[in-house]
Amino acid sequence: MQMKKVISVILSFILVFFVAINSISIFAQTSQDKTQEITYKWNTGGGTQGYYNPNDRNNKQIHLKFLLIFKGYKDGQLTDNHKQLDTRALTIGSTTPARNEVRTDIMLDEDGKPYKDCEIYDVKLPLSNENSIYSIETEKYGKNFTSYLKQNMQTKTTSKLVDNAIILPSDKDNMPVRFTVTKRNETENIKNNNVEISRIINFKAGNLDIWDDDEKTDSSFKKAIEESQLVLFDRTGVRVNDYVLKAEFYGPKKDELNKRYSLKMEGNDLEGFTLSLSSKVKKKEKVQETEVDFDTIYEDDETLELGKTKVKTEGVKGKTVKKTPYYYILENEKEVVLETKEDESTTTEIQKKVDKVILRGTKVKKTPEVKNEKPNLEVKDAKIKQGENLDLKSLITRADDKEDGPMLNDKVVIDKGLFDNTKVGKYEITFKLTNKKGLTTTKKATVTVEKNEVKKDIEFISGENQTINLNSNEKLSFRLNADVKDFVDAYVDGKVVDKSMYDLKTGSTIVEFKKDFVNELTIGKHEFKFEFKQGFAKTNVFVEKEEIKNPKNKVKKQKLPKTNIYSFSSLSLVLSFVSMAYSLKRK
Repeated sequence: MQMKKVISVILSFILVFFVAINSISIFAQTSQDKTQEITYKWNTGGGTQGYYNPNDRNNKQIHLKFLLIFKGYKDGQLTDNHKQLDTRALTIGSTTPARNEVRTDIMLDEDGKPYKDCEIYDVKLPLSNENSIYSIETEKYGKNFTSYLKQNMQTKTTSKLVDNAIILPSDKDNMPVRFTVTKRNETENIKNNNVEISRIINFKAGNLDIWDDDEKTDSSFKKAIEESQLVLFDRTGVRVNDYVLKAEFYGPKKDELNKRYSLKMEGNDLEGFTLSLSSKVKKKEKVQETEVDFDTIYEDDETLELGKTKVKTEGVKGKTVKKTPYYYILENEKEVVLETKEDESTTTEIQKKVDKVILRGTKVKKTPEVKNEKPNLEVKDAKIKQGENLDLKSLITRADDKEDGPMLNDKVVIDKGLFDNTKVGKYEITFKLTNKKGLTTTKKATVTVEKNEVKKDIEFISGENQTINLNSNEKLSFRLNADVKDFVDAYVDGKVVDKSMYDLKTGSTIVEFKKDFVNELTIGKHEFKFEFKQGFAKTNVFVEKEEIKNPKNKVKKQKLPKTNIYSFSSLSLVLSFVSMAYSLKRK
């Protein structure tokens, strides 16, 4: 029985062992299924060396930061364009590829966020400060990738000023330089997809990373390098391209900058370039001497009688020198000023001024004390239209004091209270005048702000622009759309017409001129204007000559004065005599 138990334990152990081995095998196979292999190697293209500088072969190690582009699940959602960093140390020209077996069951992006059941679908080598020349061409074999490396031109550039070159202050941060690339001994600029490769950078002394620009455009240096458009060697390591980096001023100030500065590019596409700036701008100081007037200082002297003075110290003028920096260039041996920096000028005193000191007597003779009286203050009321400005001091009609003297208007304190010239109403203004001994006189004035009414135009209902015949029986009447009680005056040719010369009737307003007045109008155009409380109405009346059929009966009429204010006493007298004679004759 004991033996059977031992055998049973042994068999159980063997069974557990095989189960464990089988589980490990299954797990290993599952893990292997959740990996992708990434291979990095130098692109020989079938050659013996590769697209790199043969002088660096097997003795130069570089560190490159590759990006594995993948898609994966997070919170049950499949998303793509995630990036996982893969840093590799590679020896240039090594024939041993660098391989990386990447687990894809769980991958972390650049921010450390995890994704499950991932798939790598691209490999990229972005440019950086550590890598500004190497690019890759990636090929996919099944689920695995092989990235081939190539060496491009070096665009890192150092800019500097030659011999402490002076840059005009207004040019600083405003000197755009355009960088392009061409092959040595050629003039045509290199293009990427028929677009010139270029970069515009404002000039400044220091390191310029020409490659570090917008990678999304065909004109980008970064895109050209990452796409292996600026390679230097072929697959055998033979130098096939020799690039030259060019620089020139760019933009609307190009001609001005070329007059003031010169650019010179030196270096090569393996080690980088140096851009030097020379300047024709010079700097000087404008020197200007100025006299400084002395001040006059009065000192009280109790030994001098009041009203008398005595010079204690004579005044002496001082001198200052002002230095103002300015910038210029020489044209035909003459200075052409470009900029003057008034804000940077300095003023130095080269001779101190000496103030003039005058002693002023304060010694007074004792006089009988005069009783102090209140100052005199008088003000007036005022009326203004709404919105009209009013100087409140103009309401002061008198301000004086027996001891302080006359014309003390400026000493009057005015309290305008709630006064507002934009609001209709009556406002009380308080005026106070206090003399040197503290006695005060207070007066009040009232300012009335009246509504500023705007008159409107009155319209004609009938009678506008009439034409009448002289000495005819035609009526001259007008009808206007205003109330007759608001009628003020009638004007002809700018003169007031006597109210006895016309009749006013209701029906809006009807103005009917009498025949005697009409017959005294001269031939031609006359302006008739009617004034109402609310506004005006005006029109023209045209008087024409009437043909007289019986000249023998023509009676010469006395012409009335041109003032349009007429007297009819003489005419009435003549008519009375004619009527009397006719009556006697009939009797």
